[in-house]
Order: sequence, then structure tokens, then C-alpha cells
Amino acid sequence: MATLEIVPVTAENASDAIALTVGPDQRQMIEPNAQSLAEAKHDRRFDWHP
Repeated sequence: MATLEIVPVTAENASDAIALTVGPDQRQMIEPNAQSLAEAKHDRRFDWHP
């Protein structure tokens, strides 16, 4: 089993974070990572913390 590690998203690893996906049965319940990261960076109304 692979070892998982939680690290901050940076310019160096952003494409890896964006490429992460959920299973097909969950896609209708969650937005793509690119959208989540864009909202966290630009939409300050809800103080997002991805």
C-alpha cells in the first residue's frame, strides 16, 4: 500500500494536486480540484482552506 502524505499545494506540485480525482460514483458530489483551488485562492467570502 502506498504511503500518503499531506503537504501544502505549491507552484511545484499544483499540477499533481489538480490531477487527483475521486471515484466515478462520487464525481457528481464533488467539484474538480482545479475549481476548488481556484475558489480557495480567489473567493474570500467563505475563507476556504483546501
